[in-house]
Amino acid sequence: MYWLAGLFLIIGLMGCVIAFLYQAFKQKNEQYNKMARSFFLLYDWMALMRENDRVLALALQEKGITNIMIYGWGYLGKQLCLDLQGSEVKVTGIIDRRPVNNVYQIPVYSLQKELPDTDAIIITVLYDEVAIRKNIERIARCQIINLEELI
Repeated sequence: MYWLAGLFLIIGLMGCVIAFLYQAFKQKNEQYNKMARSFFLLYDWMALMRENDRVLALALQEKGITNIMIYGWGYLGKQLCLDLQGSEVKVTGIIDRRPVNNVYQIPVYSLQKELPDTDAIIITVLYDEVAIRKNIERIARCQIINLEELI
């Protein structure tokens, strides 16, 4: 009878180990997908820039957008800011949940209070886009554009 209890204990422990490994694999897979999306987005962006180095600024201007805020101050947000420097499109603010190291002297905001007026907010985060868009819509009255849509 003791061997049966031992067997159930071993099976239970194996189930816990499998569940842990599954969660770890799932998390790594999500990280990989995020990095792959970033890579392909940057690849497409660079291809557009070979055709015209101000293609994003021109695309925004065609939509009547000359002042934007960037949501997400990671690699893609910083690259967008650099890409728009010297163009007619001005970055008037950065929105991020984390503290921002901002060498560009651009005002930094959170989604905790109303945002100043701007023509558009460009989302540069490649996960939770639906939730981020809903949070922005609660406090901002402007166009909300995902960077992937723009590219």
